[in-house]
Amino acid sequence: MKKILLWGAGKCYKEQYERLQRLIKKNNIEVMALINREGEPKVIDGYHVIAKDKIVTYEYDKIIITADEIEAQSIRNDAKELNIDEEKLMEIWLFLDLF
Repeated sequence: MKKILLWGAGKCYKEQYERLQRLIKKNNIEVMALINREGEPKVIDGYHVIAKDKIVTYEYDKIIITADEIEAQSIRNDAKELNIDEEKLMEIWLFLDLF
């Protein structure tokens, strides 16, 4: 089972929510938390929402970018500033194609 963080809780996340839930039910993935720009302490769909600076406190296999192409580039830039290994990042559509 892959432990993942989902970066982005907007439109793209909502569009892919059902597919993600199917993978969770099959025990293919475990969502550790959602990352969003505000990082307000709240819960969405039962997942804790964290700020990007809290990523280091989690153990994960991949960070799945759940955002459109423009926002995905911004996320990649943020991840680079946080010294997150680029190998750990993957766009949602590429990730879902693995299953």
